[in-house]
Amino acid sequence: MSSKKQRLPLEGKYLQDLKELGEVLRNAREYAGMSMRALSAESGVMAYQISDIENAKTGTKTATLHKLFNALNVSIREAYKMRDMME
Repeated sequence: MSSKKQRLPLEGKYLQDLKELGEVLRNAREYAGMSMRALSAESGVMAYQISDIENAKTGTKTATLHKLFNALNVSIREAYKMRDMME
């Protein structure tokens, strides 16, 4: 039996949640006036990972999200509220 982790398929509700998360992260980053590179430098998360999250190409760990949103000086909850107000 393989010891590799099983990945959830990127489809259905899971994919919709990833797209929503990516949109929220992008909106918060742009609102803060930060490029992906600047957010990468501030958070310690690689720029390609930020791109993949924003474009719903991958999921991520909660700890990574906290690093990103802390670097943006906004909580995840506040970022979702900001997104809802912009719609």
